[in-house]
Amino acid sequence: MSFFSAAISLLSLLPLQSLPYSVAHRGGHIKGYVPENSPAGVASAKKYGFRAIECDVHYTKDNVLVLMHDKTINRTMVNASDLSKIQEPVIVAETNFADLRNNYVLASSDPAKRTAIPTFEEELAACKKYGIVPMLHTQHFQAYKRAKEVLGDNFI
Repeated sequence: MSFFSAAISLLSLLPLQSLPYSVAHRGGHIKGYVPENSPAGVASAKKYGFRAIECDVHYTKDNVLVLMHDKTINRTMVNASDLSKIQEPVIVAETNFADLRNNYVLASSDPAKRTAIPTFEEELAACKKYGIVPMLHTQHFQAYKRAKEVLGDNFI
């Protein structure tokens, strides 16, 4: 038996959770099509064989946990009314959730993927549905606490 064959045999005895994870940065997003940090990105990550995704979590002004990489929504979202580029900076922490949810959508060439800003709860539900492990990228303790409540120890 070669060293390589022996190594593969030994790896097959380990629990799957102990093996390295491939992590999709900001979810399985595809620029211009599948928005980053979105439930659609979770489904895309699963489709392309990723076991985990990075989740960027921020609070809105009224303390709702949402998914967004940047401090503003300008790079990843557009105006919901006409899909135009957002001109003035819209800072997540300075904007109420209802305003974010009603006035803007994630940018995508696919109309079905032009959804409102995802809540952290929606992302956790998508992770659970697709068997994807979220790797939380946040300083907000409440996000880790909530992930533990929803997913047990199945998060990073």
